[in-house]
Amino acid sequence: MAVTDNLWKQKFAADIFVGKFYSVEFNVDGIKYSYQFKLWNGYSGKSFVLVKENSKIIRRLHAGDVFNMKYHSINSNSPSELIDTEITDITRENNGRFKGHYLVNLCPITTAL
Repeated sequence: MAVTDNLWKQKFAADIFVGKFYSVEFNVDGIKYSYQFKLWNGYSGKSFVLVKENSKIIRRLHAGDVFNMKYHSINSNSPSELIDTEITDITRENNGRFKGHYLVNLCPITTAL
């Protein structure tokens, strides 16, 4: 039951962010500058970012990593929000629309749930 509850909480947390933010920005140890990515919403309701396969940052990202990401709101009157976010999966796309990129799935971690 605890696993099911945890999965439900993760899905609920992800659903809160769909359509609220347009990009995320974060820093990775060993890289001088922060990276900002457009936030995509997948068919399953999961949020992801696209990273070019030759980007320096991709070698430093792993499923299970947690970063404090700055989410930029769609509404320009709303402030950006810092949210701990877990990378849940990284998939290389060899065909189709995102060929030459990695899809990096994100799951915001909320302690209020």
